[in-house]
Amino acid sequence: MKLIYNDTKKEVKIGDRVLLECQEVRIVKIEIPLVPASNGRICVDEGVETICYWPSMFNATWVEREDR
Repeated sequence: MKLIYNDTKKEVKIGDRVLLECQEVRIVKIEIPLVPASNGRICVDEGVETICYWPSMFNATWVEREDR
């Protein structure tokens, strides 16, 4: 299973710089879904703290999932 950006079909990777609410942030952690109903999380460094969001905030989707 891998996480991809819906618009480019490129894999989401730690270190990617992405826009979040008009601010550029860096992806520092990717949490895979632990159960079929989960979407996992993407964690970003927002300067002072690390915050985790749903992949849909970055227009990203898990593909090749074997748990569903």
